Amino acid sequence: MKQLYYIFFLVVLMAVSIQVTGQSHHYLPMYRPANYPVIAEMDSIGSSFHPSIRPIATKSLKENKFYQDVYERDFFVDKFFLHYQPKTTTPIKLAAHPVFSFVPGFESNQNNGETFETSIGFNVTGMVGEKLDVNVNFIRSHSRLPWYVENYAFTQGVIPGQGYAYETGWGYHYRNSTGYISYNPDKHFNFQLGRGKHFWGEGYRSMMLSDFSYNYDYLKISADFWKMKYNIMWAYMKDIYNSTDPPDSYKEKYMAFHHLSWNITKRWNIQLFETVVWQAQDSIVNRGFDPHYLNPVVFYRPVEFSIGSPDNVLVGVGTGVRISNHVKTYAQLVFDEFKIDELRSSNGWWANKYALQLGVKYYDAFNVEGLTLQGEGNYIRPFTYSHTNTTQAYGHWNEPMAHPSGANLWEGVFIANYYHKRWYFEYKLVLREQGKDIPGEADNNGSNIFLSSDTRNQDYDNEVGQGILYTTQHSQLLASWLLSSRTQLRAEASISYWRQQQESGFSPELFMSSIGLKMGLFNQYRDF
Repeated sequence: MKQLYYIFFLVVLMAVSIQVTGQSHHYLPMYRPANYPVIAEMDSIGSSFHPSIRPIATKSLKENKFYQDVYERDFFVDKFFLHYQPKTTTPIKLAAHPVFSFVPGFESNQNNGETFETSIGFNVTGMVGEKLDVNVNFIRSHSRLPWYVENYAFTQGVIPGQGYAYETGWGYHYRNSTGYISYNPDKHFNFQLGRGKHFWGEGYRSMMLSDFSYNYDYLKISADFWKMKYNIMWAYMKDIYNSTDPPDSYKEKYMAFHHLSWNITKRWNIQLFETVVWQAQDSIVNRGFDPHYLNPVVFYRPVEFSIGSPDNVLVGVGTGVRISNHVKTYAQLVFDEFKIDELRSSNGWWANKYALQLGVKYYDAFNVEGLTLQGEGNYIRPFTYSHTNTTQAYGHWNEPMAHPSGANLWEGVFIANYYHKRWYFEYKLVLREQGKDIPGEADNNGSNIFLSSDTRNQDYDNEVGQGILYTTQHSQLLASWLLSSRTQLRAEASISYWRQQQESGFSPELFMSSIGLKMGLFNQYRDF
């Protein structure tokens, strides 16, 4: 009965929606079926595009054929939504849309076979010329999720990437609201204040900054000049690990980021990355936001040394090489801590903390237009992204800011996707081995980034996979048809398989399927 109420409310929302003609946002939502076709067309030899930065600014897609043919036209909105065009010489665009998903499904062996995802909300956007852009989403969801996802919500206290998990008698209730105010004073600079996520990297995963964790408040400045794109971002986040307080009273912390993408040649791109994490208050002083990290140019390590700071700093480098218009290789290397002597000795010192990614993409594979094949390997040393101070771990709302599973792992990812006009198909296979801790005991093998690294089991002989070895397999076949490009409303069907083999012999597995209507505003990761 409650699900029928959701459907009725969605129909009412659609009836009162208003849309002004024209594209009503400056950024594409970070949803793979919305992004991959655009990236595949733009990522070619000699392109000035920066594929390692998402969300993607639509101003960079003016010559993108897929974007112009599919996203600039919307027969669904034009035919079914009410329109209003203000009579003014100023190029003003306004839009109000419902935001909803209704995706019933099935899983084997759990919840009597029933799953469902329901979301209701609305999106309001406004643009004044090419300079000012406002975008706000308010979303409330109520879902019964697959068994292993609900187990994650129970133990972590959050729905993966979607916020605090409020348990009910028929699943979980959660809220996921996003928005931003974006201002372009000229063609080179952008200032953005908002709440949401970002992704830096060319892979399926990111060792630098992924879009897995919950939304965070941020101020971002972007500079686009010559062959470079430079992002500076300051973010306000919360630490909820092992907290029994209500959500509005969790520990506060801040992060500051630098990310530079440089197209050095027609084929070669390099990215430099740096971030610092600090707590807002310690046992002595209420530190708040540290103005030392407002410096937009220098790297943070000199600042760290100058102020004698104990903050958590990560540095990294990424690269992408266009071997041809069809083949692209990419890599990322992120260092948390290390010593050259300890690295050379290969003795497994605990503080040699780094993450490595290697991958390759094959666009228009075998001369099939729209088919992309991608293979990727990820390797993360134990204790990477963690800190002696648990509040300063590289995470937010009990979730990592990089890889969804934390650290102490290696992983292989294979993705095949194909798009044709409004159709999108994707097959994904993820294989991962990770060493974890003994549940309920004082055990720290380096997989849980929210444990203090001071509680480590040993100083030397630390290797990836130490602890209780978990082998996880996740595969999914997805079919999607785009109903509305401006609202990213899609009809989607998927079939998934998940299995986790433990050293003890316990090997749970699930088959899952779903079909329904979904707003493609953000990615939902279930392959942890």
